[in-house]
Amino acid sequence: MEEYVTIKKKNGTLRGMTHIPGQGGGPYPGVILYHGFAGNRMEPSFLFVRFSRLLMANNIASVRFDFLGSGESDCDFEEMTFSSEIEDGFDILDYFSGLPEIDRQRIFLLGLSMGGSIAGYVAGSKGADIKGLILWAAAGEMKELAREELSREPDSADRSLPPMNPLDRKGLKLGLDFINDIENLEIMKVTSGYCGPGLIVQGSEDETVPPEVALEYKETLSGPTRLISIDGADHTFGSIPWQEELFSNTLEFILANLS
Repeated sequence: MEEYVTIKKKNGTLRGMTHIPGQGGGPYPGVILYHGFAGNRMEPSFLFVRFSRLLMANNIASVRFDFLGSGESDCDFEEMTFSSEIEDGFDILDYFSGLPEIDRQRIFLLGLSMGGSIAGYVAGSKGADIKGLILWAAAGEMKELAREELSREPDSADRSLPPMNPLDRKGLKLGLDFINDIENLEIMKVTSGYCGPGLIVQGSEDETVPPEVALEYKETLSGPTRLISIDGADHTFGSIPWQEELFSNTLEFILANLS
């Protein structure tokens, strides 16, 4: 059963979709899917929709939300920061684990790109409460990315002028608070607090997140962690064979860690 759901927060409403197997029954193991920077709860090629339906066909529940400022959730994109998405990530976990159909002892976190950084941060903060961590082309510390965002500002005759706020990023307004917030976070340090099983999937030709970041996650996670490199794959696994490999390895990991 697929159902449109909301989480009402003091600063806006998160909007998402749950996928619960069967009619009644359970409690079921569950997967929370966190989308990437400027993404949404569907993601390119409808990756999140299709994987949630694959999970449901295997008696595994899932939920996928738009973070505040993205997709159909409230707020403007320029209000979004990494910390605000961390807060959303915790709220989504609390909501999902509180559903009667969900086995709160068997919840996995899955994130794509910056959503992987969010998943790692939440897992590192929650520790043993998370059954497994799945990182699809996960971004890392992102401090360098933040500096690159500023360096892309058009040249000004007066270099003493501050960068424009918000920044124009492909038609989206990115607030400087996002840049400043990233500079003050220790994402990998927090992620290292997670000691459970992990799966890292990385495209060998990812031009957005270098493969070295996947290796850094492999070294950071102290629990049993598998790193899979998909030959030729780009950042969002944009071909059918890459997606089949992504889905099959991820489903195999979840099924192997249910007990």
